[in-house]
Amino acid sequence: MNFEELCASYLEDIYVNVKESTYVRYRDMIHNHILPYLKTCSLEDVNLYMLEELKRQLLKRGRKDGKGGLSPKSVSDILSLLKNIIYYGQNHDLNIACRPECLKVRREGREMRVLSPEEQKQLCLHLTKHMNRTNMGILLALHTGLRIGELCGLTWENVNLESGWIKIAVTLQRIPWKSAHIDKNGQKTHLVITQPKSSSSCRWIPIPEPLSPLLITFRTKPEDYLLSGLNTPVEPRTLQNRFMAVMRQTDIKGATFHTLRHTFATRCVESGFEIKSLSEILGHASVNITLNRYVHSSLELKKKNMKKMDAYLRSL
Repeated sequence: MNFEELCASYLEDIYVNVKESTYVRYRDMIHNHILPYLKTCSLEDVNLYMLEELKRQLLKRGRKDGKGGLSPKSVSDILSLLKNIIYYGQNHDLNIACRPECLKVRREGREMRVLSPEEQKQLCLHLTKHMNRTNMGILLALHTGLRIGELCGLTWENVNLESGWIKIAVTLQRIPWKSAHIDKNGQKTHLVITQPKSSSSCRWIPIPEPLSPLLITFRTKPEDYLLSGLNTPVEPRTLQNRFMAVMRQTDIKGATFHTLRHTFATRCVESGFEIKSLSEILGHASVNITLNRYVHSSLELKKKNMKKMDAYLRSL
């Protein structure tokens, strides 16, 4: 068996055990990044030096001028999958002597784009002045931290305005077909509605009180989607494009739809929000994710917190 055959066996084994989006992602990572380098290698020839070289190739492979390759995050994900494939082979008593545990990529923290309080106020004023279903959705995401797929998949039956809760049970995304398939319209991709990325992502989110009257004005039938008011959804890519149009209209630079989630979490931390509750509202798998990602407060917040020590220092 060579490495290509091992990968094929691995994909066949996980086919019915993972979400469709996960399977497609793994398949594409294997065919686009792993097999071009390891395709014809026999399993007994796979060694750590070879995998380190693959890592280097992925990091430097990119633009035609050679200045840049895949991001450390992307390479780390590819190597994680590669390790799982090797462990899969070893667990099936195949002759793979390589131990890939020490194969790692250094990932430097990337500064998150967060709207400043002034930008947030400017955005809210614009959305309120030009209110429609899309802008209502953007406003809701800004004040609840909803992911774009969660918002696109949200139907009115999961928005309880009387009790003040939103139930997040599904996410909407467009992915390639699981098999080599093109539909009757020539599309190589299709929309899927699945459970969110983890069990913790299935959650209940309190509706901010000031948003309730706004939501009431747009409410339609329970089976209708929040963003469209119909029984067909708005695609994440469409919503992202509409959001970018709003960014151009407000002259806010460098923001994506996910910036709204970062902004919500950052404002919560700045206002002293209890971290465990914030973690559950965001749908994180653990509090540590919330702490590592968002509890790196601004200089202004640090200054404010240090002032709490003033009275003690004066008493010395």
